[in-house]
Amino acid sequence: MIFRIIFLLAGLGIAYLLFTSNSGGPQSPLTGAPGETGTSCNMCHGTGNYVTTVDIDLMTQDSLIVSTYQPSQTYIVRLRVSGTNTPKGYGFQLVCLDELTNSNMGVWSKLPSNIREINMLSRKYLVHSSPSTSGLYYFHWNSPASDKGNIKFYIAGLSANLNGTTTGDKHGTLVKTLPFNNTTSTDDTGDQIAKVIVFPNPAHNFIQTNAENVERIMVFDLAGKLQLEVKEYVKGEKIDVSQLGKGLYKVMISDSSGEKITSQLIYKG
Repeated sequence: MIFRIIFLLAGLGIAYLLFTSNSGGPQSPLTGAPGETGTSCNMCHGTGNYVTTVDIDLMTQDSLIVSTYQPSQTYIVRLRVSGTNTPKGYGFQLVCLDELTNSNMGVWSKLPSNIREINMLSRKYLVHSSPSTSGLYYFHWNSPASDKGNIKFYIAGLSANLNGTTTGDKHGTLVKTLPFNNTTSTDDTGDQIAKVIVFPNPAHNFIQTNAENVERIMVFDLAGKLQLEVKEYVKGEKIDVSQLGKGLYKVMISDSSGEKITSQLIYKG
């Protein structure tokens, strides 16, 4: 009887270690970046029926997406991991390297509680510390102080069923290249998008816009359902979004003639 109890406790301990190690992110480099062993998340998480996709955007502090970087700038990073067939949770691992020497580039900051930084291969990796149910992560990246040529973000994302083991999960990868912006302009020349913005992004209790002559603001969820509408918006007015649930929303702004001024995705935290 005592041996049965010992074996039972040992089994529970192994299951606990499996669950905590999986949910807390990998402890080895698995992004597919140069210099790694070639091992991927798929070695353990390869049996799921999910199709996992990864996307990443870098934005200025006023939420404009950029396609190049400038020296000594702080960018908002928006990382999205998604999967088909309704995964229960998501995770990721990320590293940022220069293209020429594969050296670590930039500094991570403002990490939320479900992301941690790990030192591996003389690099600063980011990895989830607990699964995300939305697959959406926000944090900051501080660019190098000088021109480092092309910088690459290597990312592995995971769709998981959260069954406490590695079975039934599936990973996906992404490599995103960010060239240096050698212009003297403060704007990203690769992204001459409208300067009309909705802010703050992420939003919590309210949103605003700097648009002129606004007649109507509509907030839709990603299924296209109208969640909020404001007519005769006055510039500087704060729109209460505290009743909206966490997630991505599309904000559409039109003028008095009905012409669309801008359409922007925001995250409600």
